[in-house]
Amino acid sequence: MQPTRYDREREANELAGMATQAHAAGRLDEALAHADGAVAAAEAIVSAHPADAQARWMLAGQLYNRAGVHNTLGDHVAAGGDAQRSFEIYQRLAALAPPCIPQRADAQARLARALAFAATRPGVSAVSAREHAEAAVQTYRELVAYDAAQRPGLARVYYLQGEVHRALDGEGTPGSIAAYAAAAAEYRALGPVSPADRLSFADAVMRLAYGYAEAEALDEARDAATEAVDQYALVARETGLHENYPRALSLLGMVQRMLGDPEAEQSLVDARYLITRLHEPLAPDLAEIRDWLDPAATRRRPSERDPS
Repeated sequence: MQPTRYDREREANELAGMATQAHAAGRLDEALAHADGAVAAAEAIVSAHPADAQARWMLAGQLYNRAGVHNTLGDHVAAGGDAQRSFEIYQRLAALAPPCIPQRADAQARLARALAFAATRPGVSAVSAREHAEAAVQTYRELVAYDAAQRPGLARVYYLQGEVHRALDGEGTPGSIAAYAAAAAEYRALGPVSPADRLSFADAVMRLAYGYAEAEALDEARDAATEAVDQYALVARETGLHENYPRALSLLGMVQRMLGDPEAEQSLVDARYLITRLHEPLAPDLAEIRDWLDPAATRRRPSERDPS
């Protein structure tokens, strides 16, 4: 018996949820396998119902999600391909259904990031990446002017614009710092941050902290890293430990050391402890952080920041 459309939609949604969970936990190969299945299920629906806008909308969403997994894996060409397809579908849908405009902007910002990180490859235009990022930000500025509920989207695309500047111009450049700071400001303006937005908020302030550290603005770096650690601690309590939590803690500890802050060693102890709780194999940078941290320091007890 052939699967019904309902069966395919349920399959796509279930696989997408599994991909999201695996992605957040750092199980990237598993996340990609689930995302591949979700895209295949959505493509099967479109193949059977090519004129159905709802089917194409679902496919665009699954492509957008898979592009995010490819980005995390560092496969920016594959991410760009999925983001480009997603953007083009949303662009056609938005011409007929204005409620799709925010999703079009999200896909355009994700496309911009992928293009920026792939810009060293032949045939990839850095100009295009900048233009897509600015267009996505402008779209959300216009949306927020009429509907404040769109503010989380504006924060997301500011963050991705910061990623574009970081990829093309380097860490700690004025453009990247300004975009990350704008993203953080938008998240703060929301008041209570929803669990769905908190991880993006944490990522934005962590990247802002890296930028400040690179620019040798150490007090600002410490403040931003502290805010990132606080947000990742809440993420851990709400949805589980994210691999960026020990990254933020190790950055905080290094900046605290440079400032002579007595809390530095405790931050590094906490970072080392949290790394031991992550799924193996570790990302290369986390393995380097683990190996770099002073083994003697691990004899100290983790602080109350431990989410367990």
